[in-house]
Amino acid sequence: SRAIIAVSEISPDKTYAYYKSIQEAFYKEGVDITQEEHLLMFADRHGVEPEKFKEFFHSDAMHEKTLEHFKKAREFGVRGFPTLILQRDETYHLITNGYRPYDDLRSELESVLM
Repeated sequence: SRAIIAVSEISPDKTYAYYKSIQEAFYKEGVDITQEEHLLMFADRHGVEPEKFKEFFHSDAMHEKTLEHFKKAREFGVRGFPTLILQRDETYHLITNGYRPYDDLRSELESVLM
């Protein structure tokens, strides 16, 4: 989580690609994404300068921001994965907490988006 937040602070446009790479490495290839060397490698692959990544990753600000994200997840009642939270402006909507087929989500999504 902290690595993704660090990338989002350094280069917001690269956040999703970085996140996706980490998820694929973990779930498809069994890469231990808790190891800093792997996080640095993925940052470099996505054009995030490794030394800058390290600086942000280890900063007190990223530690605090990560804790804020976890606190917000608890406030939303996140208890399972995947969880889908939709943000519209400054308002957040918990759509699902745990897996549900899209057909089950459609009406909730439409009501928030309309």
